[in-house]
Amino acid sequence: MKQSFYNIFIPDKNKVLCFNSFSNSYVIISPQAYMSLQNEGVESLAKSHSKTFEALVNSGFIIDDSIDQLDIIRNENKKERISPEIDYLMVYPTQNCNLKCWYCYETHVLNSKMSKEVLENTKNYITNLCQKSTNRILRLTFFGGEPFLYYKDITRWRN
Repeated sequence: MKQSFYNIFIPDKNKVLCFNSFSNSYVIISPQAYMSLQNEGVESLAKSHSKTFEALVNSGFIIDDSIDQLDIIRNENKKERISPEIDYLMVYPTQNCNLKCWYCYETHVLNSKMSKEVLENTKNYITNLCQKSTNRILRLTFFGGEPFLYYKDITRWRN
């Protein structure tokens, strides 16, 4: 047995919050159990804190040595990309940006924005896609300079 690579531990005064981003689960354990796990390993935790060990195994914090979580993620990603049940759509409403992040290297085109007609056509396309594919998943992403400069236009699409 080994620890999941996706464990995040947040020590507090008299407890440790454990979050596993792979299984999307959390557990609260004692600082003693946490120290045992970190300093002495999984086997020691199993002996000294058996209930905590069991909870961590059941929640995906401790996994079998043979499990390659990165490989699982890659396979799921590959399946999802070629899945006939999932549609991906990226909408790029603008190249404008109001954040001026110091690390950004993008050349922003001022006053660039989808016209009302293009926005409406895009919304209609998405609506039609959803109506004729009721058993499919739509992964809709907004991208661009800063799409939320046009928050009202984008949020109208939820309905």
